[in-house]
Amino acid sequence: MIDKKVVDKNLQDKYLNELIKNNKILEINLINGLVLTCKLEKFDNFSLLIKYNNNPTLVYKHSISYISQKNFKKK
Repeated sequence: MIDKKVVDKNLQDKYLNELIKNNKILEINLINGLVLTCKLEKFDNFSLLIKYNNNPTLVYKHSISYISQKNFKKK
């Protein structure tokens, strides 16, 4: 029987779920050098559904170099 408390099996799922839950602004750096500033909506094993320029956009995970949280400096 699968324990329902162990929904997030791996580090990636935990990190992505936390980003969705806290509605964080992200920078997704793609392998071609493009940087997408966006919010994460949903994800699965192969792709991320993001909100980029107020449009839903599907990004395949194999095209991502890394993901980081956008830090805003307080004045």
